[in-house]
Amino acid sequence: EAVPSIALGSQVLNPLEMATAYSTFATEGVRRDPVAITRVEFTDGRVDEPQRPRPRQVLQPGVAYVVDRILQQNIKEGTGVLADIGRPAAGKTGTTNRFTDAWFCGFTPNLTTVVWMGYPKDTTRSMTDVHGIEVVGGSFPAMIWQQFMSVATSHLPSLAFARPDKLPKYLADWRSPK
Repeated sequence: EAVPSIALGSQVLNPLEMATAYSTFATEGVRRDPVAITRVEFTDGRVDEPQRPRPRQVLQPGVAYVVDRILQQNIKEGTGVLADIGRPAAGKTGTTNRFTDAWFCGFTPNLTTVVWMGYPKDTTRSMTDVHGIEVVGGSFPAMIWQQFMSVATSHLPSLAFARPDKLPKYLADWRSPK
């Protein structure tokens, strides 16, 4: 729902929706809808490959690049420092009121992963004493993301986020290294 508090996380979303949104930043503003089944092989040898959704440019590449840079800083020196995997990565922490949900949504140029913690059957239950701490997005979710992504990206090349040749006019003075 388009309400003023949307940027503060006032909508109910699931991890797949969050991963889809965050992967759009990593792909220069191109949204790719998730696909669960990419191929079906029948016992008679026939193969069915369902049509994949078409990628759509939903953000200007320059806008996606600026978001990438901001969220990289969050891992380097913000609330997401426990998510540092020693290669280019970007991410955002999130914690709901009363500590009922905690998130870390992060991505590299070639993989997006979201970690959510909470109680799916009791959305009022707080995580105020898990191993002696209040769970926030920068604690256990960031640590879980870091441990998973360290292994999941170990066989992938360490890539920098793509910088578009041309930034939008309103970002032309925005200073960033190439």
